[in-house]
Amino acid sequence: MKLILGLDTVPLETLARAQASLSLAHREQPEAGPSRNADAVAAVRAQLAETRKRKGRSERTDEEAERMRRDSKHAPTAMSSKKQVTRFRTVVTIPKAERRDPRFSTVSAGHVDPNLHSKAYDFLPGMLRSELEQLKSAVKVAIKAERNCPRAERPARVSERERLENELARMRTRVERTEREARERDVLSAAKKAEAQKRKDGKGEWYMKKSEKRDLLLKSKFNALEERGGKSAVKKAVEKKRKKIASKEKKSRPFAKGAKDDA
Repeated sequence: MKLILGLDTVPLETLARAQASLSLAHREQPEAGPSRNADAVAAVRAQLAETRKRKGRSERTDEEAERMRRDSKHAPTAMSSKKQVTRFRTVVTIPKAERRDPRFSTVSAGHVDPNLHSKAYDFLPGMLRSELEQLKSAVKVAIKAERNCPRAERPARVSERERLENELARMRTRVERTEREARERDVLSAAKKAEAQKRKDGKGEWYMKKSEKRDLLLKSKFNALEERGGKSAVKKAVEKKRKKIASKEKKSRPFAKGAKDDA
């Protein structure tokens, strides 16, 4: 109603000019049908051209492959000169950045003194020995439970017993390593103090050789064995070492014992 009232107030000349402009714009607008057909034809022609181009390229690739085929598998591989060579070269070797833990780094924490470290953590060997005793008792309990358990529970009991035995073996190794390191540290420290005292008394400079250090540590090992198990333990350890060396020598022979050389 508002639009009708508005058109009634517009002059006739203005309405005539608007109608003429609308008819002119309608005549200038192209029809949709022929334009759509032209676009479809252009798309088909482009697709055909791309297909012909791709077909020719594949034929050339096959020809190049036939030409670059090697006469023998030992011949060097022929490379196409049309491929661009990479521009990246390893001119300067960049070292890999090493990440350090500040708790154990000599840069932040300084040099670690084994003697001070052992004194600060002297409670650890006792804890390891107590854990070893607990594991021994746990293994005994597991063995007894495995013997008295029903058949349905036997696989679980066996796996539990094996797990405890593995933990016991690892703990025994840790305890032995800790005791060995402590013994070697004490022996070397005593030798160092004795040498320092001799230098104060007027002796010249002397530095322990690797062979002398090895003999000193071996002697301390046998002394510890004798204190713990007597001379029989030392004899047993020496016999075990002798058998091990003999087994290595036997394996290193060029032929087995009793065999004759064909040459």
